[in-house]
Amino acid sequence: MSLPPLVSATRQFFKDTYGVPPVIMGQAPGRLNICGEHTDYNGGLALPMAIDRHAVVAVKPADSGRIRAYAMAFDEQFEWLPGHAPEGLPPWANYIDGAVLQFRDDFGLPGGIDIVVNSDLSIGSGLGSSAAFGVSIALALQILSPRKIKLAELPTYCQQMENSYMMVETGVLDQTIALFARKNYALRIDFTSGTRALEPLRCKNCQFIVMESTEPRQLATSGYNERVAWCQSALIKSRKLLGDQLKNLSDISRGQLPQLKAGLNPHELSMVRHVVTENERVDICARALVKGDMVTLGSALNAAHASMRDDLEASTERLDYLVETAQSQVGCLGARLVGGGFGGSCFALLERDRVESFISAMSDSYKKKFATELPIYPVTSDDAASVWRVYD
Repeated sequence: MSLPPLVSATRQFFKDTYGVPPVIMGQAPGRLNICGEHTDYNGGLALPMAIDRHAVVAVKPADSGRIRAYAMAFDEQFEWLPGHAPEGLPPWANYIDGAVLQFRDDFGLPGGIDIVVNSDLSIGSGLGSSAAFGVSIALALQILSPRKIKLAELPTYCQQMENSYMMVETGVLDQTIALFARKNYALRIDFTSGTRALEPLRCKNCQFIVMESTEPRQLATSGYNERVAWCQSALIKSRKLLGDQLKNLSDISRGQLPQLKAGLNPHELSMVRHVVTENERVDICARALVKGDMVTLGSALNAAHASMRDDLEASTERLDYLVETAQSQVGCLGARLVGGGFGGSCFALLERDRVESFISAMSDSYKKKFATELPIYPVTSDDAASVWRVYD
């Protein structure tokens, strides 16, 4: 579903559910991270683009002081007093409770809210669905709050809420691209300096194709937080070996890797090697996009997957099967898993005139191997999140 019908459906559902139209609507896009996984919390580089799939929220203040929330994707509805949520509240509703409390304390959000949330982003697919959900809610609550937060500070604020209420130690990549994306551009982000640079997507006659493994990612219970811990311990040990001037793992050069072998355990060394080489691949991909060099871009994607599989050990049987099968198809220039790993999705860079045959071949192969349908679809770049008042 494209954005206008998704917005229209959410708005109408809100009116049907609560009897009045919403006051505020917000949307935030998902993202395809072209390159740069597990680098954001290590002060590294990433190259995401926003995609044409979104989270949408419809909101109005509630004089009752209570929260009434409905998730269209799950057909679930709950009502509670902020800060007094019933036990067993699902993660999406628990996040709303936390966000309302946070905006009340920090920005003076009055009372409660009525809210409907909707999305055409698959949950746990590795396409930034949780960040899109969080950013869209934050933008709506910001409009309803008397005190405001600067746009530049909003990605970190949303990240901290996700860390607190979804219990995942994510970096700030997904929130940054959701808030600063531009259609037809990728965003090169340097997480040490905080700088961002738009890089044109000159994908000559090529198309990005997403393939969902149907293994949903639950990052709070997966190996994601474990990898974060390994990186933290690797940094502590690396400082002892290379000097206290190291601020993060991205300060380490490829030439310094041999000096770390004696002091780091195999997991820690693999984390460092991934971060160092992944940063190099981000710049290779950015230059390739600017030049329209799709062959080089595809090769970098293949290398990125190998690093996620071998160094981070974050791939799965299904993701590896999808990537390897995609790489063998005529017209596929490269493929890799996308997101933090441990399930979710992968994507392929495909010659545009091969899209139909590629989708057919991949669907048939996946169903034969795993006896399940393969969600597979093209994605295009899109603009950043937005929020607006409703006048009905």
